[in-house]
Amino acid sequence: MQHRTPTGVRVGRQASSPSPDPALRGTGRRRARRNFCVYQSCYYYNVLSSRAWKRPMSLFPDGLVVTGEFGDFDALASATAGFDLTYSQIGGGAFFGTMDIVATRSMQIARERWSAPLLVEGNLPPGAVSVALVLSAPGEVRWLGRELDHGRTIIGGMLNHEVSFLSLGPMEIVAVSFEQDLFERHLAALLGTGMGGLGRDLEMRAAPATADCPTRGRAVSGLLGVLASGGAATPAARHHLQEAVLRIVLDGITMGESPAQIPLTVRRRAARAAEEVLRGRLDDPPSLAELCQITGASERTLHAAFQDCYGLPPKRYLRVLRLNAARRTPQAAP
Repeated sequence: MQHRTPTGVRVGRQASSPSPDPALRGTGRRRARRNFCVYQSCYYYNVLSSRAWKRPMSLFPDGLVVTGEFGDFDALASATAGFDLTYSQIGGGAFFGTMDIVATRSMQIARERWSAPLLVEGNLPPGAVSVALVLSAPGEVRWLGRELDHGRTIIGGMLNHEVSFLSLGPMEIVAVSFEQDLFERHLAALLGTGMGGLGRDLEMRAAPATADCPTRGRAVSGLLGVLASGGAATPAARHHLQEAVLRIVLDGITMGESPAQIPLTVRRRAARAAEEVLRGRLDDPPSLAELCQITGASERTLHAAFQDCYGLPPKRYLRVLRLNAARRTPQAAP
């Protein structure tokens, strides 16, 4: 059964046969901030926030299908099922994005596409391990403040991982979230290692002789389509599909150096402190010298921090904050 919300986002359970209308057409603008919920036999699910997500029987809502088109980055963030994420457009121009999500009891696959530079920040669902594969990105991509070789690097996190992801242009990406126990079992079986010493931030490299990240991502995206169309309707079929996704992601990869060991702490702390000041003073922004005095960071440190975390110098990032605030203000009223 499919449930069409007033926002143009379709939320439903997997059908036992292919859906006659697998694509959704709709704008999904700011109205997507309104709560919309689906009651089903095993869960109560709210697409807007993981804080409102109760999971009495499984980590993910088995059989969930969400698909939509969005003309607003806030609306796209609102549809990230089970996550608590904030999207900020880093640059001008019109925005367009799409989202497709499917889930089993132990795994969730999301495919997203957006048309403009975007900063993604937030938190993972509790108890989940998430990994992401970039399908296409003509511009620079940064993860945790570092430039990413997205052709051969799979990124992700677990436990208290803080999502910090920046695309300096259009992007298409596939993100897969697993129950931590399920992911750890396969990691141990394929790589002979557990997750105890890996830290909360995961960086995995596809070996030179193996498939690159776009190839892996397209394979996972194909299995997303199988789930969405009802092609894995039985528990056994979904189990085999989960196994296939894990093999696609983990086969032939090596663990990179944990970003937690790279000395970004000072720069990230300075960027967050400065951003908080700028957000609170959009109408009366401080000078760069005053911002340095308030945060206790040097001008050089602030420039490096903003470039690492946001891909922009402080003054340009302030313009982005003011632009986003102006976009949100006329839509904030009910």
